[in-house]
Amino acid sequence: MKWKQIQFHPALYNKTSDTEPASVVDFVNQEIEISNYPQPIKNKSQEFFIVMIDNTTKSVLISQRDLFVNGNMSTLKPAPYADHCKELFNDTTCDKGPEIHDQVEKHCRSVTECPQNTLYMKYDTVSARQIDFQGHLNQGHYVDFVFDCLAEAMMKGVVHGISSVFELSLNPASLLRISEFGYLTTKSLTDQVSHSASAECRVFVKWKQLQCYQGLYQGTPDLSPPAIIDFVNREIKVSSFPQPIRNTSLEFYNVVQDTKTNDVLLSARVLAVNVNTSTRKSAPYSENMKQLFSHENCSKGPEIEIEIEKRCIAVTDLPQNIIHRKLSVVNVRQIDYNGHLNQGNYMDFVFDCFAEAVLKGKLPALDATFPHAIELMSLLYLKECRLGDEVLTTVAQDESNLRIFKFHLRHNDELVCQAEIMLF
Repeated sequence: MKWKQIQFHPALYNKTSDTEPASVVDFVNQEIEISNYPQPIKNKSQEFFIVMIDNTTKSVLISQRDLFVNGNMSTLKPAPYADHCKELFNDTTCDKGPEIHDQVEKHCRSVTECPQNTLYMKYDTVSARQIDFQGHLNQGHYVDFVFDCLAEAMMKGVVHGISSVFELSLNPASLLRISEFGYLTTKSLTDQVSHSASAECRVFVKWKQLQCYQGLYQGTPDLSPPAIIDFVNREIKVSSFPQPIRNTSLEFYNVVQDTKTNDVLLSARVLAVNVNTSTRKSAPYSENMKQLFSHENCSKGPEIEIEIEKRCIAVTDLPQNIIHRKLSVVNVRQIDYNGHLNQGNYMDFVFDCFAEAVLKGKLPALDATFPHAIELMSLLYLKECRLGDEVLTTVAQDESNLRIFKFHLRHNDELVCQAEIMLF
């Protein structure tokens, strides 16, 4: 990949408020078509036009141009495409694609000098999780560094004209990582609770467990995590079953199903605690919340949820057989509207530590390409982390079951989160 440009169109944000970032949740019940138009090969390069369209309204959501360069793996220099590639992609076989591509102005196609009016600079370190099969930083993760720098600049008031970091809309076509399913399965919870909770309280996720099934990885090689494109032509239903409310806590059962096969792709249990934003301590839910989630109004949910063993729900001591340690720092992009590290971003630290351990050969049973898919992931949130906090993540392999890995996340030697991952 040499060059990429993505054009986001207004229709992409029709289902979100205040042009907030579109997520995979917004696409679950939306019929979307992605068309790819490869262009005729030049000597060493080829361009692709890509369009994402809402099939119901025929509105263009995203248009994209990608420029690929053929590279020699030994010299890492450009090399001519093979003759059979040129025959496959020539003027006769290639479709120019919709006119919308001609309307997109090409930016950032040539190297420019560093601007004199630089607003902000930020140093980052490439983590193991960001390395792809070619052994270098994956092209999609360069965007992480860009948004980290921009978000931090906005948070520190260096960038003017944008009032909040959360007004920045990110690329919705990012990889649908397993951790993003956590957002998908808690979306219904936050939507329902936010309209009924008292103003002085917020709902914090205390515990979450995701169970992945073989059908989730259908069509992906080596059980690799599915990307958003794997769900474009797949009809999926997300069902949420709130359980009867307790004094300060509320549990949800969630199921993601393939509507054509009725296969369960993923199930989840989420425990949310009502927290007073001033004291940051648990508080009783309001009366209207108790009425909304009473025994009469709640469904038990499918039996499949009841069969799942609850894991990682009690605090455990730090394992003695620690395989790897990794120190991370909470950055601006990971902070949510509650002013703390978002519950979904704890998984970034977990996967960073896990990936680095694999790449450094500390887990000889696994190779660096991660051929094993995640079957279960469980997290227990114990303390809040703030911007700039250093978090030390440790990983240990369960001695009784080598497919299970246990993680402890600590700040100032205090346990803030513990997690467990079980592989297929």
